[in-house]
Amino acid sequence: MQLKLTMLATVLSIFSPFLWATSPSFDCDKASSQVEERICTDDALAVLDIKMKKVYEQALQNIPDSERSTMKAMQRGWIKGRNECWKGQDERACVEYAYKSRIVALQVAGGLIEVPSPVDFDCQNMTDKPVTVVFYNQTDPASALITVGDDQALAFSTQTASGARYDGQNVSLWEHQGEASLEWFGTKMQCQAIKQTEGSLQLNCLNNEAQDPINPVAMNASNDAFSFSALKNTAYQGFESGAYRRVVLNNGLWVGEPYQPGGVVAPQVMLIDGIKATGDLNGDGEDEAVVLLNYAPGGTGQFLNLAVMSKSGTQASGKADNVATIFVGDRVRVRDLKIKNGKIVLDVVQVGPKDSICCPGEVAERVWQLNGTTLQELESNKQTSRLSPKTLAGSSWVLESWRYGESAYQSKPITLSFQDNKFVGQSGCNRYFTTVKAGIMPGDISVSPPGSTRKACKDPKLSKNENRFLKQLKDVHQFSFFAGKLALSYGQGNHYGVMIFSLDSSLKSE
Repeated sequence: MQLKLTMLATVLSIFSPFLWATSPSFDCDKASSQVEERICTDDALAVLDIKMKKVYEQALQNIPDSERSTMKAMQRGWIKGRNECWKGQDERACVEYAYKSRIVALQVAGGLIEVPSPVDFDCQNMTDKPVTVVFYNQTDPASALITVGDDQALAFSTQTASGARYDGQNVSLWEHQGEASLEWFGTKMQCQAIKQTEGSLQLNCLNNEAQDPINPVAMNASNDAFSFSALKNTAYQGFESGAYRRVVLNNGLWVGEPYQPGGVVAPQVMLIDGIKATGDLNGDGEDEAVVLLNYAPGGTGQFLNLAVMSKSGTQASGKADNVATIFVGDRVRVRDLKIKNGKIVLDVVQVGPKDSICCPGEVAERVWQLNGTTLQELESNKQTSRLSPKTLAGSSWVLESWRYGESAYQSKPITLSFQDNKFVGQSGCNRYFTTVKAGIMPGDISVSPPGSTRKACKDPKLSKNENRFLKQLKDVHQFSFFAGKLALSYGQGNHYGVMIFSLDSSLKSE
């Protein structure tokens, strides 16, 4: 009898994975959402949940105590986003991707894997949007972080007969011997890896060393401690970085040590230039300043942080101290920043429940109040909405640059506003109008060939610029926001770019 029981126990131990379902890390009897109930009945998702919890705990132990609250808040936000997967077309695929991408993000943030050097690719029709890929061979499965311009997406290795193929949400990459086929949210392109020689890397290092060092203390001792020149050269804290509690910016940028010896991928913190709010946040009669910082840990994510600065010392010799910092979100687009009634108000476009991480589509207002050295987020009275051309209604914009780095300043500014499903404004010498239709993805639009009045331009420069603007406007296919500015992406054939517009409060919406 004992022999039979022993044999039965052996058989059960062999086939136990098929006889009992795997339990996730949480109590299924207390499952509070449709997604959690699915995880409890899906062994593969339950295994991912267990793995994610283990990686999360390891990452949490690897970072300083002062930064754990930020990682915990981000984890709670991730769980909330995962539980919204029921709203998507394929709930299970959404949940699986959420787990896999979060595991990679935690491994990078917690220093659990080495971050290899990125591979630059030269892709057709992408002259204005650099394409880089970081291949993580230590993840399971292997993954690739693809960056196109300011957007990122994570893809995971799939079986293929030759080369390496990575698939993600609305993206795929097939790489073989330095050549790649990239499909990026419906756009297909051929790419060629750009090889960086040791000499070119060395030259970059020498150029960086040749720059004149900036003394943060001297810059901070400026008459205006809240000037951008001072704020670009001061200390900030409160980021989700496993190696640094406090960073000091040098001309608006801090770069940490590379994750891999000799590598070029390292954590970075950058002050977002051109957007700032000042006002009294604590009722002491003295103004504080609020600025935005982008924290890039070197892996997945571009993490927006909000920082409050106060003045210390006398007015003549005062400096700006970072009294509070808070994480806002990943890939958040900023429409406006202000201080209103003693509270910080941030208008954003952020990732909504149905959005891929690369393509935020929820228009929202975020509000915080300062309590000592802590920022507490409050519930906004303003309802969220979806990003659409109607988001632009009620504002007037002035063209600032034709594309990044190319000024569009002229004696008669080019303007743009949205009214009755049309872009209207001044193109220099004439008024123009063009119909705008929303696309499928957030921010996608199509623009009809513009019509305009027919006044002759006596100034040849105005005439040339007017023709250029109307041509580029016709090819606009997407709009977005950055640091309070409007960005219109245009492109056809080999001619691609992004027009940047500044909000002009002196112009009334037409």
